[in-house]
Order: sequence, then C-alpha cells, then structure tokens
Amino acid sequence: MQSVAIRGMGPSKKSTLSEAQERFRSRLTRDGPPIAFVATDGQQAVGTISLIEKEDESDEFGPWIASLFVPETFRGRGIARSLLEVAENHSVRLQISSVWLSASTPEMYAAAGCKTTELTKNGEQVMVKALR
Repeated sequence: MQSVAIRGMGPSKKSTLSEAQERFRSRLTRDGPPIAFVATDGQQAVGTISLIEKEDESDEFGPWIASLFVPETFRGRGIARSLLEVAENHSVRLQISSVWLSASTPEMYAAAGCKTTELTKNGEQVMVKALR
C-alpha cells in the first residue's frame, strides 16, 4: 500500500459534490488542517482520512479526525490504522498536541490509543488522542 497526500477535505453531509470539489481545489496548497490523505494500492484509492479544524461551528475542541473510510472489500488489511497513523504523524509535525473524533466504532479507535470522553456528537462517542 502506498500513501498519497491530497490537500483538501471530502464532502460533508450537507454539501453537494460540486461544493466539495470546490473546497478541495481551494485547499490544494495548504499543509492543513484541513487536509485529506488517500491510501492507494497502485492506481486504486483504498481509503481516506481527513484532519479538519472543526466538524461544525459548535465545536469547542479540535482539530478533528474525520472521514475515515475504507471500502468493505479492503477492510481487515490495516489500511484504516495506517491512515490514522499518517494523520496523527502529520498533526505532530504541525505541533498539534491532541486530535478529536466522533466514532461509530469506538473499539477500533480505543485500540489505537484514543480515549473516550463524556461527550457525544450526532449519536456517536466523542474520543480524543493525546499526541505528545
């Protein structure tokens, strides 16, 4: 598996494809956040993850790990874990001390060292990981 950095971020639940594409293009020269990473196997994208300032305007914490996705046919190969490590390492290079996320699968993130909080967001457990 090769990792390729793609600057920008994927569509949010409230975005049209054209709006997401425009945000992506406008952030091509940024070091992030926001920044997205795409895992590839040859020419095929096999997973994505983003690092964003906030998931929504009400967020008091950040930055956030978001949009971690690996297609079902590629799961079980460590791709999600590798993407999470890439986002964490990039955050450390940016001198970010912790990252936040809302998790539909908190067990996976707990295995990666994320700690649960008392917060929830959109019905999902909010977690945090200290990076230093």
